[in-house]
Amino acid sequence: MPDQRLRVPKPRGARYYNAATVSAIVVALLAIGGILWVQQGRIDVGVSRYDSLSSKYDRLFTQYSRLYGDCTEAVACEPTAPAPEAIPGPQGSAGAAGPSGPTGERGEKGDMGVPGQTGPQGPAGDAGEAGASGAQGDPGPAGAQGPAGATGPAGATGPAGPAGADGQPPLSWTYSDPLGFSYTCTRTDPFDPAAPTYSCAPTSTGGIQ
Repeated sequence: MPDQRLRVPKPRGARYYNAATVSAIVVALLAIGGILWVQQGRIDVGVSRYDSLSSKYDRLFTQYSRLYGDCTEAVACEPTAPAPEAIPGPQGSAGAAGPSGPTGERGEKGDMGVPGQTGPQGPAGDAGEAGASGAQGDPGPAGAQGPAGATGPAGATGPAGPAGADGQPPLSWTYSDPLGFSYTCTRTDPFDPAAPTYSCAPTSTGGIQ
């Protein structure tokens, strides 16, 4: 027998409604966080202004204390000293320079600085006095041989020399006679230089056959 139980259909938009609810909650939380962040910024600005006003109040109280000291409302008081912060006046002229103080102790030597630029060339100074003569130096090396000089003029003829020793008779000689015959004469053997003798023989016939 078939099941006759009544089935109730589930709503189809349940999941959609749940997601929409979660999204709305997240947006609401972000909005609340943004509001808190803005408020925190305003609180910080207020605290900063309070600190600034508090500093101004402290300065004004200090100036009042300098002017009136411990005066009360029941007693008529006059300012005990002017306060430059409260009553600024025109700037006065510079005063005279005070005396120089004592020289301080010598400080430590500093690091070497960077070399400066080379200055311009100064003018030439006056010539100094001549110095003393130095010691004699060593002789230098011999120079190269110079060129030969020009030939000088001939000198005067000298006196005649002494007579020489007697010479020897000639070894031989040649002569020709009027007919054209040539002869050669040579020493005889034995030969005496004091009385020389020669032997002559013809060397040509003078063209005669």
